[in-house]
Amino acid sequence: MCNLITPVRVELPPDTASAPRARQLVREHTCPLQDEQARETAALLVTELVTNAVMHGGPPIELDISCDDDHILQVRVRDAGTGQPAVATRTPEAENGRGLALTAFLSDDWGVEADPPGKAVWFRLRHLRKASG
Repeated sequence: MCNLITPVRVELPPDTASAPRARQLVREHTCPLQDEQARETAALLVTELVTNAVMHGGPPIELDISCDDDHILQVRVRDAGTGQPAVATRTPEAENGRGLALTAFLSDDWGVEADPPGKAVWFRLRHLRKASG
């Protein structure tokens, strides 16, 4: 684990206030070696994952934020819902349903894992600040 941040695990209520709270937590607990693009990408993606957990999952909803030894940001959202999320194809007119497609496109790695009684959806970002000098 990265020694620059303390891993965070928080339970979020199953309501619409959880997505902005998750965004705030990601911005506050991103490794300082991550660049601004990673921080903002992580904020966007965690919003999508928490919104999915609130709308389609079930309580408890947990958010984990950590950084590994290579300073790769790792975010995981767990919920107790039994449905398995999948990337959906949407028409340009669709107003929702793009969260996992965004996660797949913008993250360096992502996935869905069984985490009884529900599942966990996670992503990783490797955007590091360039060394000055």
